[in-house]
Amino acid sequence: MSNERAWPQAADAHSLTASQSPHAVSTTWGRWRFGMLALITIVLALSSRDRAALSVGGTDMSRELGISTIEIGYLFSAFSWAMSFS
Repeated sequence: MSNERAWPQAADAHSLTASQSPHAVSTTWGRWRFGMLALITIVLALSSRDRAALSVGGTDMSRELGISTIEIGYLFSAFSWAMSFS
């Protein structure tokens, strides 16, 4: 069995229990990867939606809350930093 994944190494053939097969382990990792990809996609979609709403309502919000244009820029950049880290 080729070990293409570097993490975790507990999925190697020598560490499988009697009830597990290499196919079952790879299926489990495939589901985990798909779940993480779905979670990241949902979070990025919500973040993009929030940033779009902030860009539309930013001028009214800054006027009502007394936020300067520099502080609005900080809010916009917070979304950019969050997307770059994910």
